[in-house]
Amino acid sequence: MVTIAEKLDSAVPLHQNDFLDEAEEIYREILREDPGHPDALHLLGLIKHQQGMHEGALHLVDQAILVSPNIPEYHVNRARILRILGCGEMAAEAASTALAIKPDNAEAFCELAGALLEIQNWSEALIAAKQAYRLAPDLIEVRKNLALAHFGLGGLYQDTQNYCMAEEHYRVALQFEPALIEALVNLGNILRLLYRLE
Repeated sequence: MVTIAEKLDSAVPLHQNDFLDEAEEIYREILREDPGHPDALHLLGLIKHQQGMHEGALHLVDQAILVSPNIPEYHVNRARILRILGCGEMAAEAASTALAIKPDNAEAFCELAGALLEIQNWSEALIAAKQAYRLAPDLIEVRKNLALAHFGLGGLYQDTQNYCMAEEHYRVALQFEPALIEALVNLGNILRLLYRLE
């Protein structure tokens, strides 16, 4: 007889290689045997998330968290789903919970930064993005979050006519995301105001 662990071991590679229907079938089979199996709930939630069924995904991930609240990946994926649902503050809370469990979690810092960017908390987003960058400097999302946090702060400084600080933040944003056109345009406007066209 095949054990639940063996079934899970066979489903995960299918899931990782985008055989979602086949993986889902195995996760559901596991849940018929053990309705509260946290990994099966979580992974089935990720499949629903990948299929664009975000509310259903959130429900499944929440069920997994109820069973096993100390798995940081569950909270990271909860944050990711909540961001897609437009719930930035709740996403930030979920990412913070993941960090309380595992403080050196680059993905959690990345999700926290993304959630804080969505609610326009630029300075806190920058702190989280810097932590993510320290842990995983090669992740594209980390670099993007750093750029957007600096861009947001640049906008705040520009609005208060602190053009030197705005310039500094726009320049750093462009170092991390050279294709961020808005930062380039705003930097040009700042330089024009400072009579320093380059």
